[in-house]
Amino acid sequence: FLVGLRSDLHASNFIFHSYGGDWQFRNEKVGIGISPTYLTHIYGAEAGEGTALGQLAIQSSTAFGSTPDAGIIFLNQHTSGSQAIMGGIKVTKSNTGDGDLDSTLSLQVRKHGAVAFNALTINEDAYTTLAGSLQIAADGYIAFGDTSHLIDVNAGHMIFKMPTNEDFY
Repeated sequence: FLVGLRSDLHASNFIFHSYGGDWQFRNEKVGIGISPTYLTHIYGAEAGEGTALGQLAIQSSTAFGSTPDAGIIFLNQHTSGSQAIMGGIKVTKSNTGDGDLDSTLSLQVRKHGAVAFNALTINEDAYTTLAGSLQIAADGYIAFGDTSHLIDVNAGHMIFKMPTNEDFY
């Protein structure tokens, strides 16, 4: 980094020059690649793969061979001077397998008196789980608790699948 204070800026405004672009600090705001309008403002071409494109990458430093989580935690002040985690967004590697890239995406919330939990999880097959009990599959099946009680919504009407594999209309 080259750190400098331009003559046309006030003492609270700094620009850090790097090989990847400028970091600008203006009026207690941080801009990466742009003069900041928001508290943190990132500007640049999207990068990534498939449809996972963006300007910010968050990576876990958890050791190889585990199930690392990468995410964002949201904090709020709940009383004067006290803050708490209110929820989050995380992506987890689903297994410890070498070269197996399956993952889940979870939205987390918090109920008073408890800690944050996964309220909604989407797995690598696009199955969606709501608070651990209701599963909605990408192919239109809905499961309650375990997968033995299914609802097929693709048939133009609802078919309830019972544990005995008999259909109930």
